[in-house]
Amino acid sequence: MFELDPGKILNYTEVFNTAGSLTFVYMGVFLIYNKVRIGEFTDSMNENIYPAGLVVYFALTLAWLLRGKSPGAVAAGVLLAPFAKVTMFSSFVGDWFTSLVKLLEDGIYTAFFIGSGRFLNVCIGSLWVTDSDGDCVDHGSNPLLVYPVYQNVLRPFAAFLPLWCRLAQNLRRYHDTHNRFPHLANALKYGLSLTVVFFGSFSPQLYDLSDGSDAWTATFVVCCIGSTLYAIWWDVRMDWGLLGEQLLRTQTLYPSRAAYYASIAVDFILRFGWTLTLVSRSFPFGQDVFDRHGGPLALTLLEILRRVIWSCFRLENEHVTKFEGFRTLSHIPLRFETPLTDKPPAPRRRILITVAEISVMVAVIATLCAVAAKT
Repeated sequence: MFELDPGKILNYTEVFNTAGSLTFVYMGVFLIYNKVRIGEFTDSMNENIYPAGLVVYFALTLAWLLRGKSPGAVAAGVLLAPFAKVTMFSSFVGDWFTSLVKLLEDGIYTAFFIGSGRFLNVCIGSLWVTDSDGDCVDHGSNPLLVYPVYQNVLRPFAAFLPLWCRLAQNLRRYHDTHNRFPHLANALKYGLSLTVVFFGSFSPQLYDLSDGSDAWTATFVVCCIGSTLYAIWWDVRMDWGLLGEQLLRTQTLYPSRAAYYASIAVDFILRFGWTLTLVSRSFPFGQDVFDRHGGPLALTLLEILRRVIWSCFRLENEHVTKFEGFRTLSHIPLRFETPLTDKPPAPRRRILITVAEISVMVAVIATLCAVAAKT
């Protein structure tokens, strides 16, 4: 289904061995780091050396593991949308990309933490929160990065980029297939999510729910709820092919019907958690308490769990129904069979209509995002 070259992908043995070794190393470093923090181990070495070394080890392991596997081609297929052809695999990777917003933010933060020398207790006042004496102070156990470029550009960009890639992929699919549905409808889903990102990133005052008469606050709440409900409906009805004329599809591959109903309930709940990862600059219910009790970590792990469940039913639906039409053949033709001819080129008028519709959708979404950013 993914049309991958067997010589350029990792086999299951490599995946499990690498995952096991990385987990073992991570848990070991995590244990040592906490022992040093509470004083059970010697503190002759800076405690932040351990997580910084772990990041370097992970990066080197990933580079070694993917040598000769052409990972750049997959990344380019997602990041260069709509200029790159959209395949089933690049679409699937793009969907996973939207679930990694918090990881992207943490990656940018880690780059500043290591690159600025903060892990060696080097304090640059223009980057980190400082006290009256100019010394860096921690927020709980974490330094606060207040660099304006990070807060106002890089962090919103981490939430914007995955959604834009999927929106652009859907516009490219519409350009290639000329099918308004489902591609434009799916693009609209990501457009609404982008509006939520701009509201949450550039208008944090909208989190103040005490004044219910504020029109923009009400618009922000409606936008969040509407975008989330639309995404839930798309997951269940379109990506999974469930809750149509019948509750389940007539052809299913998993033996337990209860698994389908449970997955629908889990997706409904965890989708709201995914929306929080898009607007997590501040919360209306105590940011300090949320951070201190591992709220961001919990949201990230739950979103990854939701995406794993989504992946299982998404691939099943594509295999059974060919929902998005990536597999155009039901069999592989033999050498002696008549080869298929290419589709005739689309008429010029049809191309102009397609370009005009794409331009209108992009303009509408850009206008909504601009309004959200300036409120």
